[in-house]
Amino acid sequence: MKTSGIGVGALVFAAATQAFAQSPPTRDVAEAPATPVRAPDKAYELGVEAGYTQGFGSFVADPRVGAGPGATVGANIGYRIDPHWSVGASGQYQGFGSSGERAATLRGMTADFQGTYHFRPYDRLDPYVAFGAGYRLFAESPAGNAPATLTHGIELGRVQVGLDVRPSESVAVSPVIGVDLNLFPWRSGGGPAAAQPTTTSPSAFVFAGVEGRFDVGGGRVNRPAP
Repeated sequence: MKTSGIGVGALVFAAATQAFAQSPPTRDVAEAPATPVRAPDKAYELGVEAGYTQGFGSFVADPRVGAGPGATVGANIGYRIDPHWSVGASGQYQGFGSSGERAATLRGMTADFQGTYHFRPYDRLDPYVAFGAGYRLFAESPAGNAPATLTHGIELGRVQVGLDVRPSESVAVSPVIGVDLNLFPWRSGGGPAAAQPTTTSPSAFVFAGVEGRFDVGGGRVNRPAP
């Protein structure tokens, strides 16, 4: 599963990179990074991301689970309220390596609502921070005919930081890193023993990767005069 997840992530990133390369820039891409660029305003934002994920805490350390590092792909949609702020929803799909007591395919999924603040929206290098909360699902599928076990719960909080690199006014490519804190109160399937809750303590997942984003519609505004 880990290998297939990495493969899917690579395909998504390659497709996004090709699309970005074909997108006609509205400003000279060869300009210096410090050169001002018009910022999106009241625009829709469509993004894809791919990268590495790793869980920490008592849940992933449970010998019945044994989730190792893995790969993740995701997508998001948002609305740029003004040059600095946007709100939206995002989702990720993960494939984890297995190191537990039983051979199993381990998958994960998240769904979040988030807000994002851009610190330098009129520059080609624009650091930002996103924060939100949502839902996380973890599925263990043992080899053979054994039933799958589903563990799911609340993503209590999520923080992600990135750096938009803008080749044009409507396209951004960003290295990103994030962490979320989760609580898993519900566990079902896999038989009575497997379905017992693993822990009542929070667990964390980290993510590091690359995101590509298109700004669609709306307007593009210049930096306000001092």
